[in-house]
Amino acid sequence: MGTRNLDEDHILAALLDSDEEPPYADTDSEVEDHESEDDIQSDEEEDFVDAVREEEAATFFEIDPMGEESSDQGTPSTASRRIITPSRRTIRGKNKHCWSTSKSSRRGRVSAQNIVRSQRGPKRMCRNIYDPVLCFNIFFTDEIISEIVRWTNAEISFKRRETMTSATFKDTCENEIRALIGILVMTEMRKDNHMSTDELFDRSSSTLYVSVMSRDRFDFLIRCLRMDDKNVRPVFMEC
Repeated sequence: MGTRNLDEDHILAALLDSDEEPPYADTDSEVEDHESEDDIQSDEEEDFVDAVREEEAATFFEIDPMGEESSDQGTPSTASRRIITPSRRTIRGKNKHCWSTSKSSRRGRVSAQNIVRSQRGPKRMCRNIYDPVLCFNIFFTDEIISEIVRWTNAEISFKRRETMTSATFKDTCENEIRALIGILVMTEMRKDNHMSTDELFDRSSSTLYVSVMSRDRFDFLIRCLRMDDKNVRPVFMEC
């Protein structure tokens, strides 16, 4: 019994004096083992991702038969597939016109109608005129305006009734005809010629046209505007 007790005491003292790791040392080593395994696995994953990226880059750029990448031109393969390249050199349209599918390398002479040999701008008597009114009078002379006034008043007298006594239906004059033509020129210059008369003479948008004449007067003059005697038109048509 004494020997057995001594042996147990010796064993117990040896256990207490030994440098054993704490109970949780095994778990730490396991964690470290897992961490090392994770690190090794992450390196393998990075190698796999790099390989995938290299494959994607290889498929993104086309390599021509000469060994040159199409990336030099900056055009990916997906975009080049959308470009339709005809197999024939010419294509004929529905109107029998022949179109070439490639740019011609020949340089022919420029057509004579495309060569401008004179300086653009006003010519002859209009060359040194900068006043808009003087330029207008060159196109619409006094003889032309008086002829328009004559036959326009004849049409006004024909359409005017006894009940139409307001200023809208009165005879016109040379200045008013010039103002009427000026409104038409102004609508073309301002790109308003597609608008209706209600829109042109709307005070909420602009007072440019309504300051010249009223909308009703403008419509009436447009309906009555004449440049010749319409009673002699059948005679000229027979000739």
